[in-house]
Amino acid sequence: MNRESKAEELQEKKRRIEGYIQEEGLEGLLLARDYNFAWATAGRDNHVTRGSEEGASFLLFDSEKAYLLTTNIEAPRLREEELSKELREAFSLEVIAYPWYEEELEGTVAELGVEPEGVRTDVPSLGFAPLGADFFRLRKSLTPGERERYRSLGEKATEVMEDFCRNLEPGLSEMEIAGSLGGKLMESGMEPSVLLVGSDERARKFRHPVPQEKCVEDYVMVVICARREGQVVSLTRCIHFGSVPKELRDKFSACAQVDAAMIAATRPGRAVGSVVERAQEVYAEQGFPGEWKHHHQGGPTGYKERDYLATAGSEDPILEGQAFAWNPSIQGAKSEDTILVEKEGAQLITEPDDWPTISVETNGRSFQRPDLLKL
Repeated sequence: MNRESKAEELQEKKRRIEGYIQEEGLEGLLLARDYNFAWATAGRDNHVTRGSEEGASFLLFDSEKAYLLTTNIEAPRLREEELSKELREAFSLEVIAYPWYEEELEGTVAELGVEPEGVRTDVPSLGFAPLGADFFRLRKSLTPGERERYRSLGEKATEVMEDFCRNLEPGLSEMEIAGSLGGKLMESGMEPSVLLVGSDERARKFRHPVPQEKCVEDYVMVVICARREGQVVSLTRCIHFGSVPKELRDKFSACAQVDAAMIAATRPGRAVGSVVERAQEVYAEQGFPGEWKHHHQGGPTGYKERDYLATAGSEDPILEGQAFAWNPSIQGAKSEDTILVEKEGAQLITEPDDWPTISVETNGRSFQRPDLLKL
């Protein structure tokens, strides 16, 4: 199999971006969100502050070339560490540095011969008209090179997550668990963009348990979104110390059934909404009708934790090469992994490895969904 080079991937990104500019009749396109920047540059990073999606540098594309607009603070580092030879050559990229105390993007854009009124951006606060919501379609289908990196990320994130969780003990606080796991991810070249830890009654009460000082007694749910080279995978693993209550085991079994049905239904050409509709049917079949109303079911992913939250009414078509992370939950239980849509159907890229699983047969396929780990 011939592997796609970074140069080939960047040429495909250039083709998509130039096509969008032409189709929309734009003068230029200004990308500042970290996920769009990473996508366009084949995995490079423009962030300084992780508390915001807006990066510290901006990519301006016109019909002929691209410019990296940034301050004199960031320009030296970006030139040395983020702008590869392939990237500079693919986009005929030119760095435009301005004094940090004189940031005025509209004037800078105009000086480059690009009419500001004809520019669209993913950060409207910059003073330009906003991009349409349809821009995300450029990111939907991952190129061969992106898929290869994504599978590698999924494998590594699963390895780190499951190895860490197998060594947990009662008495640790949720904050200690989050801090230690975050460190393990960083040591392995990943960054946690979401890290949730809920134990005992907090895991049962809250669907998004932001870690607190509470110490683990019998049960803990750990949720991560791990980022590397701009791409993000999501997975959840749960651990129980001692005998598992039947009610909790039944909920995990039901979640596994819903999750497997959603994965099986995620096929090229189908509408995203049809997957959610299938989930609603299986929730009811498992004896939990309406449970889907208490938490979103996930949606498309890749360079964002979720590009949007899928609903039953979505007619957005599923594409080959697109990534999804479904996360059906029933109070206190959850099943979540990341999948990549191939021609023959969805393939798990964070598939449970050295972890107990629940085997589910659905639509002619067999899926191994993560069960509770009993320690």
